[in-house]
Amino acid sequence: MNDIEELVKVITQKVLEKLGEVGDFSESSSKEVKVYGETTKELEQFLLDYEYEKNSSIDNSEAIVLTQLSLDSLIKISKMLPSTSEEQEILNALLSKKTVYVLNSGKVYQTLLENSPFGAKQYVTDCEEQWVKYGAQFITIECQTLSKDVVPRLWTQEYLQKEKNKGVTQFNVPKGTIVTPLAKDYIREQQLLVNYAGKEE
Repeated sequence: MNDIEELVKVITQKVLEKLGEVGDFSESSSKEVKVYGETTKELEQFLLDYEYEKNSSIDNSEAIVLTQLSLDSLIKISKMLPSTSEEQEILNALLSKKTVYVLNSGKVYQTLLENSPFGAKQYVTDCEEQWVKYGAQFITIECQTLSKDVVPRLWTQEYLQKEKNKGVTQFNVPKGTIVTPLAKDYIREQQLLVNYAGKEE
């Protein structure tokens, strides 16, 4: 049964690619990222947008993301003079060509950039440019207002089972959603109430 579900996922993926609607329905082989700083809405959106999963080990991570960056750390790392183990790890990641993302919303020194004389602003900007030369990326993440549960475009038996285990027995199927044959069988077997764009089945 699972082989059929996998086959349906692969075929659906290929059809969507041909139609120009590329989406990945295969099992997640997500990339891992080490996070420095607090968990924020921007971080959650970053993980969603860039398809990363948090990892506590720097060695097993493909990238680093900083949700907070102090002026002190910015300057020390730009001059290759880290003073803490965290700064050393970030510098090592930059030097080993790992991707290092800095969320602009976490720049602790942002008010300095806005309110300081030109010379101070220029010095901070030069430090940021040095980070970019090392390979860092300063990015802005726009948080989208999403529903708590993102509904997939492909409904499989596995998806419905997970939702039913959460206590969901009534489903609204958005327009454009593909429901696999096994998922339809599961709906009938479990007698789930499903609303297909205004019609109940």
